[in-house]
This record gives sequence, structure tokens and C-alpha cells, in this order.
Amino acid sequence: RGTVITGKLERGTLKRGDKIEIVGCDRENLKSVVSGLESFRKTVEQAEPGDQLGVLLRGLGPRDVRRGCVLLPQGHKT
Repeated sequence: RGTVITGKLERGTLKRGDKIEIVGCDRENLKSVVSGLESFRKTVEQAEPGDQLGVLLRGLGPRDVRRGCVLLPQGHKT
């Protein structure tokens, strides 16, 4: 299935199927696809800034991410 990461959406929107990159994990950027979103134990179709989320990411293991990693849209200029 993938790995769930949690955090607060700071900017933009996030929805199922979005292609993302994870940066700031002291390794190469990781790419994944959002498989699901939950906010306060309810499945949501789209997340807005300020939402506290659980994000299911396809194809990543629990050791691929850690506290402090940042999720960005693929191709985002950092």
C-alpha cells in the first residue's frame, strides 16, 4: 500500500493522485503519488492550507521518510 506521513498543509492544495516529491531527508529527493488523504480520521478528497493530514504515499517504506521531511509538488523549484 505505502506509507502514511502526517503533518499540516502550509500552502496550496493536495488531492488523491497528485505526484509529489519528498525533500530534506539527507538523501536524494523521493518521488511518489498520493494514494489517500485523511483528516481527523475521515477520508477527504482534497486538503486545503491549515488542514492536519495523514497522507498515504504509494511505493515508500517507513524508513524512506522521517520527521522534518517536506512534501512538495513534483518539479517544484526549491
